[in-house]
Amino acid sequence: MRNSYMHRVLPAEAQFIAGAELQKKTHLAQKVKKEMEDSERLQLKEAHWMHCPNCGLTLHEAKYKGMPIVKCTDCHGIFIDEKILAAFAGEDIPEEEGNVVMNLFSLFRA
Repeated sequence: MRNSYMHRVLPAEAQFIAGAELQKKTHLAQKVKKEMEDSERLQLKEAHWMHCPNCGLTLHEAKYKGMPIVKCTDCHGIFIDEKILAAFAGEDIPEEEGNVVMNLFSLFRA
C-alpha cells in the first residue's frame, strides 16, 4: 500500500504550525537579504566615497563664498547638496520633501 501522507489534508493545528514555520523562514530570508544589501551598499559607499562621479578621482572639500562645496581637482566638477544650492539661490528649503527636480526648477522661477 502506498503512503498517502502527501495527499492527506493536514489538521488545522498542523496547518497552523506549518504556516508559522513558513512565515518564520520567510522573515529570516528577508532579514538575510536586507543584511546582504546593507553590506553591499556599505561596500559601495566605501569604494566611492569622495570620488568624482565624472572622472573617478578624489574629491576635495572647499569653501565658496563661505559655503562648503566638494570639488574635483581633475575635471573641476563642483558638487553641492540641496541645502547649499538653496542657500546660493537665496531661498529657503521647501517644507515638503518633494521631487528634487521640481525643487531645482523652482530655484530658476522668477
